[in-house]
Amino acid sequence: MREKLFDTTGMTSSERIFHTPSIFARNSLNYVQEVGVLKSLKPHVCARENIESFLFFMVLEGEGRVFSEGKNYTVKKGDGVFLDCRNYYEHQSSEENPWEIKWIHFDGLEVKRCFDELVSKKEFVPVFALGKNAEVYASLWEKIKEAQNRKTLLDEMDSSRFLFEIFTLCMRDMQNGNGGAEDLEGKLSPSDFEAIRECINERFAEDGLAEELAGKYGLDTDGLNSLFGKKYGISVTDYIFNRKFNKAKEMLRFTIKPVEEIAKESGLGSEAVLRGLFEENEKMCPEDYRKKWAQWIKG
Repeated sequence: MREKLFDTTGMTSSERIFHTPSIFARNSLNYVQEVGVLKSLKPHVCARENIESFLFFMVLEGEGRVFSEGKNYTVKKGDGVFLDCRNYYEHQSSEENPWEIKWIHFDGLEVKRCFDELVSKKEFVPVFALGKNAEVYASLWEKIKEAQNRKTLLDEMDSSRFLFEIFTLCMRDMQNGNGGAEDLEGKLSPSDFEAIRECINERFAEDGLAEELAGKYGLDTDGLNSLFGKKYGISVTDYIFNRKFNKAKEMLRFTIKPVEEIAKESGLGSEAVLRGLFEENEKMCPEDYRKKWAQWIKG
């Protein structure tokens, strides 16, 4: 990139690698723009916006602050930060306890589309505790840095894969925000998770099930969604919704019930909702889906 994304001459001690992705990587993969280690020498505000990039950094020592989406966050040793650089943000090291950080600026159609889809459904807090994933983050950072010393397409593919892994970890940890994961840790036992999943499989068509389950285990819905998502990779709310949609598909394939009745029995509620889901996800109406997949239709 022409402009350094961490332009801190005289204010920091840093080592960095600039990377210019191939045309193929830029069009098809996730790719690194800069990766490096930085130690603050004196406090300064780094403020940016309108950059086609994502910034991840983890605090090795010291502390500082981050400003994003109109809010200030305190950042300390053991924390991670993920920022969408298209929007205005600031970060600043503490004067009394200057930080040392490892960071990556990266971009790519895959991470951009996934990020935009995720944040459209849920607000994410950009600062989070690395916690038990600290070694995983550190290992991925090293792999990403090492991959920039080689220039083959396979190395760019490796780098893309590592970037998506670190991105996915960030998204999961950002669901709770700074310290949230530790605050909720241990709220549910393995048997609790299994009981919740079995309950959903049996009762997914019922209204208010997510709220009922959250209350049963002393959580709010967001907390239950977060814990369930960390365990299974999908929130309780989305898991219930997927079970309803899959039930509707199953009934279209293996019964002759009308669409309106299927919408009610699956828990989706209305025929309009069911039709909208099929148009969005299957690119066809329920009747065409039935014609394509139903076992009892001949010819």
